[in-house]
Amino acid sequence: TDRKLSLSLSLSLSLVPLMIRHYTPLHFATLKGHTGICRLLLGNVVIPDPRTLQGWTPMHLAALKGHTATLVELEAHQGSVDLPGKGGWTPLHLLLVAKADPNVAEDSGWTALHLACNGGLFPSVLQLISNRANVNAQNNSQATPLHLAAQNGSVLTIKALLMNGAERISKDSTGCTALYLARKCQKEEVNILPRDPGQVD
Repeated sequence: TDRKLSLSLSLSLSLVPLMIRHYTPLHFATLKGHTGICRLLLGNVVIPDPRTLQGWTPMHLAALKGHTATLVELEAHQGSVDLPGKGGWTPLHLLLVAKADPNVAEDSGWTALHLACNGGLFPSVLQLISNRANVNAQNNSQATPLHLAAQNGSVLTIKALLMNGAERISKDSTGCTALYLARKCQKEEVNILPRDPGQVD
């Protein structure tokens, strides 16, 4: 009908400025926080970090809008939360600005600190801790940032978390401590993590 055609034309015209600036379908999905659509696009071998003319990646846009769940999905597909964009801003910088609270968690319980520890991003971890990020925050699997740092083998991150009060023997929903996960992943960081007498090797 004429009304549908008019609506379609209006929508198309509204997207023209964004398309000219090299926005991809992945950029559009992240702007709206459509995590499911992002997963679908990334499952079809879409590059996770395409840049707009201004240098923004989908992760920058998701962070700017405070869409933490979308950030987690992009990171799972090799997107970088520490990639500088316009003015040197990384997605984690933008996430802090967008939320103004580093302890705000998305639906699965991930905070910005979980995200940084999962990616082994030591400078971002320090920045988040300095912004009063909770080092003992648990996601829906009861995993803390220390669990993720141990799994990913970041010695500096582990030390920073421990120095700032991270619970050394906190267990996730499967009963695993950070020490157990480090051993399971064959990470050398086990030397700086305490032994839990109750943990089965």
